[in-house]
Formats: sequence, C-alpha cells, structure tokens
Amino acid sequence: MQRPPVSPFLLFTLGMLCLATGCASTVTVLCHSDPRCATIYSAAGRNFGRTPVRLVYTLSREQRGQDTVHVGRIIARWVSGASDTANLFIPLKPWTPWQEHTFLRPAGAPNLDIDVGYARELETKRITVDGRIHTP
Repeated sequence: MQRPPVSPFLLFTLGMLCLATGCASTVTVLCHSDPRCATIYSAAGRNFGRTPVRLVYTLSREQRGQDTVHVGRIIARWVSGASDTANLFIPLKPWTPWQEHTFLRPAGAPNLDIDVGYARELETKRITVDGRIHTP
C-alpha cells in the first residue's frame, strides 16, 4: 500500500510551528567587517574564513529555553594585523534564525591602507588560501 503524498502546505506549517515554539536547533550569524575581508577566528584559533562569513551554531535543548546564548569570543583579524574581538551573544527571544554582526577595524590601528587595498584587490581577483591568484 502506497502512502499518500505529504502536502507542502502541511510541511511549511509544521516548520513554522516548530520555529515559533522554540524547537529550532540552529542559528546563523553572518559576520561582516569594515573594511571587508578580515579573517574570522574562534578564541581557540579556528579559522572560519574571510568576511562576509556565515557561522552556524547548533543550540542545545537547554540553550533553546534561554533568552540569550553566549556563543563565545570571536576575533576578526585584517591582513595588516589589526584586530577586533567580540563576545558574541545571540538573542533567542523573539526567535530569529538569522543574526548579523559587523567587526569594526580599530580607528587608531596602523596600516589602514593595506587593509583597504587588500579588500579592493579581492573585488577584482580571487585569492585562495594557498596564496595563488586567480582572475575571475
């Protein structure tokens, strides 16, 4: 006996109900930087990539019941060596599965021209992690 197909409307409704009741298990943080192309690291040194970059956090059952979750210290480092650090807190109420954070380069840090030039270069060329330059 073949099972009848599940209505897309029913799937959508159940998904929305799940989000509304707090049973969603992940939240995404989109990290930006000014100037662009800073590399994002965890406090433990894990490289998440260059901005803009998405960080996806899986929430525990306990965390889902909280108003705000502390996900840790995140560091943005520009090619000049300038850096900005944020202790990231994600508000969960009201529930939003998408958050954004912008890291700002410290105003007094030297070599701003290096960071701005690097960001501009990446707009016209794609530089891979291994250092090779590829034109689009």
